[in-house]
Amino acid sequence: KSGEILAMVSSPNFDPNLLSITDDRGAMFDSLTNDPNNPFLDRTVSAKYPPGSIFKTVVGLIALQEDLIYPNKAMNCTGGYQFNDSYWGCRSHPYPANMAIALQYSCNTYFYQVYRYIIDQYGFYEPQKGLDRMNKYLADFGLGRKLNVDYPFEKKGNMPSSRYYDRQYRSAVWKSPTIISNAIGQGELELTTIQMANLAAIMANHGNYRIPHLIKEYKNVDKEIPLRYRVKN
Repeated sequence: KSGEILAMVSSPNFDPNLLSITDDRGAMFDSLTNDPNNPFLDRTVSAKYPPGSIFKTVVGLIALQEDLIYPNKAMNCTGGYQFNDSYWGCRSHPYPANMAIALQYSCNTYFYQVYRYIIDQYGFYEPQKGLDRMNKYLADFGLGRKLNVDYPFEKKGNMPSSRYYDRQYRSAVWKSPTIISNAIGQGELELTTIQMANLAAIMANHGNYRIPHLIKEYKNVDKEIPLRYRVKN
């Protein structure tokens, strides 16, 4: 609830003693820099990954907010989702009689359809408007932009916009099925690790969050931590 970061771990790491001021420091620095495992990359804030099925929670909430679906909406899943000649797989699980069950068993088919409700809400031939509408909500979740934690080298991840897909496909026409992998946190979506952790905090806190921060308080100084870390988003 407080937004306080209790622990941050990035792996692989390195022994900082290797960079002590000695005659070998330059060689060790070069060795670590050229290490293919990139130990200097802080994966808590700088690495970007497809979020996977945790993104389904966001898809569901946006569809609910837009009144495109209701919590007890049932959808059939026969092991996958088909549109024309394209097929995207799911797996065997109980019938998704509502969104809660679909989340519990992480039904791909359910959220493929929910995602298409969002993207196609202005019509099948205007996916740009639906995607840009969705991205406004994603920004409210702190996705696709920096959270502004009190720690350097934070990246913003990637929430592809309609302009991004217009550039990618150029003269070709893209529609909701073209980008449907985003529905389950795949495709071009990328979040930082701290954004994923904060997303879990948003769900636990019923839709709000405080910007994640390492500084809890200043001791022996009559000073509060910045206001941005003390207010809810």
